[in-house]
Order: sequence, then C-alpha cells, then structure tokens
Amino acid sequence: MQEEQSTFLAKESTIMLWHKRLGHYHHQGIVKIKSKSMAIDLPEFDDHITTCKVRQFGKQNRKSFPKTAWSATCKLQLIHTDMSKPQRTPSLADIRYYAAFIDDFTRICWIFFLKFKFEIAGAFWKFKRMVENKSGNHIQILMSDNEKEYTSDNFNAFCEEAGIEHQLTAPYSPLQNGVSVRRNKYILEMIRCMLHEKNLPEKLWADTAHITIFLQNRLPTKAVKDQTSYEVWYGRKPFLHYERHKMGSCKFCYNNEIHKMGGYNNGGVFTRSLKKQEIVAQSTAEAEFIAAASSVNQVLWLRKLFCDINLEQEKSAKIFVDNQAMITISHNPVFHGKTRHFNIKLFFKKSTKR
Repeated sequence: MQEEQSTFLAKESTIMLWHKRLGHYHHQGIVKIKSKSMAIDLPEFDDHITTCKVRQFGKQNRKSFPKTAWSATCKLQLIHTDMSKPQRTPSLADIRYYAAFIDDFTRICWIFFLKFKFEIAGAFWKFKRMVENKSGNHIQILMSDNEKEYTSDNFNAFCEEAGIEHQLTAPYSPLQNGVSVRRNKYILEMIRCMLHEKNLPEKLWADTAHITIFLQNRLPTKAVKDQTSYEVWYGRKPFLHYERHKMGSCKFCYNNEIHKMGGYNNGGVFTRSLKKQEIVAQSTAEAEFIAAASSVNQVLWLRKLFCDINLEQEKSAKIFVDNQAMITISHNPVFHGKTRHFNIKLFFKKSTKR
C-alpha cells in the first residue's frame, strides 16, 4: 500500500516571530514591554515560547565558577598574585608591568613594578622575604594564573625549595583567581580616576599606583568585616589625617579680591608642610613673610621637578597671601627700618618675582 505523504504550512508563533524581530530578546522582556505598554502596535503574545537554537548559539554564557568555601585563617596562609597587562605608556622609569600580591586573610595588597615579565621570580622572592620578616609567618599557598611567567623553571624551583604549594588556574580561566582579577581592575580604575582628575600625563601611572595601593589598604573591604586590611595586618587603625594632602584632594587659597569661603580650585599639583620654625617672629608681617618665603622655595623645587620629567611650566607661578603688609613689603625693593629684624635670607624671594 502506497504511503500517503502530505505537507502542512508551519505557522510560527507570534512571540517567536517578535523574538527574532527584536534581535532574539528574551521572552520575559518581550512580555514586559507588552504588559507595561512600553511600546505601541504590539500584538498579543502567547505564554509559551519554544527553545531558540540561534539564541543558544549566539548568546551563551560561561557558567560562573562556584564560590570557594575555603578561605585563609591566618596571615600568609594563601597569597593571590597576578601580573598586569603591558601598559600602553611606559612610566618615568620605563616600566610597563606590575605584579600584585594579596593576602587572602587580611586582603592587604603589595605591588612590585617590573620592566619584563621574567622578573616576576625575583619580585616574589623579595616579597616573600619582606612579609615573612614583618609577620613572623610563612607563605604556605600561592595562587596564580597559568601564564608562562608563573610556570617558568626558575619560579617553580623557587616555590619547591621554599616549600610553597603553587596552585594554578585552569587554562583560559583567569576568573578562578577572582581575588587578583578584581584587585587589578580596582587598581587600574583608581589610577585612571586620579590621573584624569588632575589632568596628569599617563607616564605617571606607576607613581599613582603607589598612592592607590596605599589608599586601598586603608579602605574597607567586604572580605574583612568592620575593619580595614591595614588594621588586620598591623593590629592598629590607620591614620588618615594626612590623606587630605595626597593627590586626590583639592587646594583652596584666597587673597583680598576673593571671599574667604569662595576660594580657588585650580586642580594643580601642590605640597603642604607644617613644622615648628627655627626663629620666633616678632610681628604678624614677619610670620607671613617667613611663610611666603617657604612657599617660594616649594614652587622653585616643583618647577625643577617638572623640568626633570619634561613638564616645563611656561607661565609664572602665583602665590596667594592674605596679609596686606607682607604684600607691600614684597613689592617694595627698598629696605625699611621696620623690617630690619627680618632674617636677611628671607629677602631672596624678591629676586624671584617677575
């Protein structure tokens, strides 16, 4: 008996059709657009959608790694490390790489700068000797990715000689070492923010990285409850009073033409020093004169420093003073009898005025 064959026109469901029209957008999102009236001219959709093979091919995601249940219970029991990608702009010392070492228990971080990748073995040797002398503990486990610099013969021989268990991530799976990956991202983000805020050249990224690690070790982290990494490692709370003079802070100064609370915010590099003076000022004008002379010294030092890093300052520097007597004395080249008690070395700043 001859088999009868027949064909039927397959009708595609409406939601599947719109799923394709909207770039294989997920089913819940399409239903939400319709229910919330977020677009017009959409038809009624079915509640059921068949599996889309195209979406599985084009939008598949790697399954997330399970969170590690085990964590360190003492200092240096587990160290995470990772090396950065080569930086586009070398630093002032012609450095393109840095290696970060993170203690799993305290989450305190150390950073070492390298010109070449193969220097990681020497950097780890210096790091090991430094932290073991400070803490009195020994590194037990080192967690790193599977890059060549961490699997070299020199590095493996050093770990074997020191009795350190070297754990490696699976190939092409750097997220297994998530602590180092997240810290690298955190470091680079803070460096970019600080350089961008002060409009500094990229060649200062290594110097900014030093400040970044200094700050991050004194900031709270989810891994350490109600404490900073600095406090857990050193056993005392960090002192943040002088952090306002760091790179991320702003300067404010005023003179007679500006309201005291208005101020300036020029966004430039600045320094601040506060110390007991060698001489006792016999008048307010002399005290202001001493402070202005110290400021001139700082300006001259900064100008020379910028010249050394090819950032020559074209315009003259401005020093703002709020004492009218001091301003008058500075602009008048004649020595007055009322200023004869001033130290003669303070008058050098008159020769620096344009």
